[in-house]
Amino acid sequence: PELLLDHEVISGMSVIIRIRTGSWGILGVHTRSHREFSEDDVNFLLAVANILAEAIDRNSAENALRQSERKFRGLLEASADGIVIVNASGAIERINRRIETLTGYSRQELLGRPVEVLVPDRFTGHQKMKEAYLAGPRVRMMGDGPELYVKRRDGSEFPAEISLSPLATEAGLIVSVAIRDITERKQEEQVLRDSQERLRNLAARLQATREEERTTIAREIHDELGQTLTAMKIDLSLLSDRMPRSWIKVPRQLRSLIADIDSTIDYVRKLSSSLRPAMLDDLGLEAAIDWQLQGFAKRTGCKFRLDSHGRKVTVDHERETAVFRIFQEALNNIARHAGADQVDIALTYSGSDLVLSVGDNGKGIDDEMITSSHSIGLIGMHERASIHGGTVTIAPGELGGTVVTVRMPFTGERA
Repeated sequence: PELLLDHEVISGMSVIIRIRTGSWGILGVHTRSHREFSEDDVNFLLAVANILAEAIDRNSAENALRQSERKFRGLLEASADGIVIVNASGAIERINRRIETLTGYSRQELLGRPVEVLVPDRFTGHQKMKEAYLAGPRVRMMGDGPELYVKRRDGSEFPAEISLSPLATEAGLIVSVAIRDITERKQEEQVLRDSQERLRNLAARLQATREEERTTIAREIHDELGQTLTAMKIDLSLLSDRMPRSWIKVPRQLRSLIADIDSTIDYVRKLSSSLRPAMLDDLGLEAAIDWQLQGFAKRTGCKFRLDSHGRKVTVDHERETAVFRIFQEALNNIARHAGADQVDIALTYSGSDLVLSVGDNGKGIDDEMITSSHSIGLIGMHERASIHGGTVTIAPGELGGTVVTVRMPFTGERA
């Protein structure tokens, strides 16, 4: 009112300018003379106020849009991954600086071009994959098939991890493609694989050396010690026969000594067989498994069933030894932990693999024990198989107990 009085205003009218967020201000018309304002005057002033409100709202929206655009651009440029924004037709609408660094393309060279400019030529199915994705867009990682690569401006490539994120806009569907260079990760993985391969080769050599030493020691025990003990027995038997009858106690003592030598000879045979069953070398894997089962049944009282079918094949010595040692470890685990009274063994030749299955009706094994790093025996079984390109699976049996399955590729011709 004071302002109006200062300007000697006598008549006037005012309306509130209302924008979307509330009252923005007042629009008024004032005169220094007396005047009656008509309804048309009021409607005109209201119309002008509405026009001003729309202009203010539009300006506010544009300012907000510009702010959002600046924030979006800032986030885009701050991303550690390369970002490519692609429209529904597959053309590149926006990229960030990281893409320029990764590919060697400038922004001007990529904008408006099809996204295939970044796809290596050998990925011929990309167009169909793109069409299928656009037909049902969703957030997902690419790479269900072969490894992904991105092509640079100079034609070179780098391995990438790529994720897709669709967004519906007023202008239509756009897809944000995040590209991460995983060259360093691949190099580290290759170093790890090389290290694992060297360790596996070392383990294979150690296993082979160990088996060679076992075979040598077993042969020496059997041949040298066994023959020596046998010769001693023969000499003592001859000496006993030649003793004078007056030496009553001496023949009795000699017979006791001969009995001790017999026990020692039997122990030597068992020791030699435990180090390296001669049957494995002489008669092959199936005979060695059957021999091992016979001894296992005597020690534990377990019944067993051995099923061997399929055409037999020539299995190289190292793989045959690995399968037999895994089989021995499986029987040892059954004796120590399973509490079983029945063991079923199947030895088959399927395709290019030898398959040995050892199942028991014991108390079973839990997943934690199967995957435990403290289960040295189980780890050893896996390693023995892996060294020769084979696999070991350990799982609960359908009717209880545990089933150990060894699958080992064989070499040689079918018998």
